[in-house]
Parts: sequence; C-alpha cells; structure tokens
Amino acid sequence: MTKEQYISEIKSIIDKWGSVTSKEQELEASPVYNTFGKDQVQLVERFNRNSVTIVSYVHETEVDEFDVDYDQLSENLLYDIHDTLTQYDVGMEKTFQKIRNENW
Repeated sequence: MTKEQYISEIKSIIDKWGSVTSKEQELEASPVYNTFGKDQVQLVERFNRNSVTIVSYVHETEVDEFDVDYDQLSENLLYDIHDTLTQYDVGMEKTFQKIRNENW
C-alpha cells in the first residue's frame, strides 16, 4: 500500500467515527513518532482528520504538544496508525451492530 492509500483509508475511518485518542482506544502503547535517548519520547496521542497530535514526554512528564499532517509522517508510522485505526473501526462496527440489534 502507498502512503497516499494509507492516508486515504485513515481519513475514511476518521470521517466515519470522528477524531479519536490513543486513550479512548485503550491502546497498550501509543505509536512512537520520535525518541531522543532513553528519557524523551514523542507519541501519537490523537488521530484527527488531516493530522495527528504528537505529545512530547520527558521522564514521563508531558512537556509539549503539536500537530503533524499525515503526509509528513513516515510510511512505517502510517502503517502503524492505519493498523491501529483499522482495529478501532472493526471494534466500533461490532459495537454499533450489537447496539442496533439490541434495539430493533
């Protein structure tokens, strides 16, 4: 899959369910945007329509937050985000169908 295809499918999922955070998805770990040594890390914490929100941590303390457009991300990170959001989409569909079936 190309970067453009990953981005298109990511945007499609966000269009369907809205922006979502790593916490709302109950991820074991957020995708890693960048690391600086062993004590500084930048994680993808929010998935928006055109960008992701990156949170910088130093010794597990949040120190900064900024957005990065999808087209600026590496193909490997887009793969991770696509995989994460695809699993989220499947889970949301199952929940939606269960609620629909219980109410009809």
